[in-house]
Amino acid sequence: MAGAPTIEVANLETLPRPTATNPFLLTPLSEIEVNVYQSPELSGTFVIDENGNVRMPLIGDVAASGETPGALARTLEAKLAEKFMRDPQVQVRPTQFDPPSVAVGGQVTNPGTYPISTSRSLMRAVINAGGSAEFADNEDVLIFREVDGQRYIGVYNLAGIRRGHYEDPPIYAGDIIAVGDNPRKRAIAKFLEVAPLVTNSLILVDRLSDND
Repeated sequence: MAGAPTIEVANLETLPRPTATNPFLLTPLSEIEVNVYQSPELSGTFVIDENGNVRMPLIGDVAASGETPGALARTLEAKLAEKFMRDPQVQVRPTQFDPPSVAVGGQVTNPGTYPISTSRSLMRAVINAGGSAEFADNEDVLIFREVDGQRYIGVYNLAGIRRGHYEDPPIYAGDIIAVGDNPRKRAIAKFLEVAPLVTNSLILVDRLSDND
């Protein structure tokens, strides 16, 4: 199909590690504190609007979304130096800073975002999300990671990791974990719901591998 993304299978033993920590970027509706040295009338707390701009005294609207606090400070210094001040010194810092985190979704009890400080391996991250849910396929767990603009997807057998058959892979800030869904478990659960309506005696023999 035209425009569909291409998928390349890489011969890697494990997912590559991030080469560097992603810089903190300002976003629309972020609140920032701007300090212009020896100019309290130009300093204060400001909110970046929906269009990604921040309105500053004297200067007016300045593009802020997608910039680091340091880059925005340099921009403000340049604009102040154009007409209003000689050698201005500006500091910008966000008033709220979310800690580095990992997102855990799919068939877990409590999908959500969790601090990387307590989720530094796949097993720990899934445990923090309340563990695998009832219909989880623990042999089909994906880790999504972006390194140097390239997106990687790793497939892991969490059941095997729990048994010690495989190494518990490290998790890094920005990773996304998705625990797969097991249709067989769903089918069995659905059958057991209706089985008592059709028979008083039932023996279920499951000959397939157990991935709990």
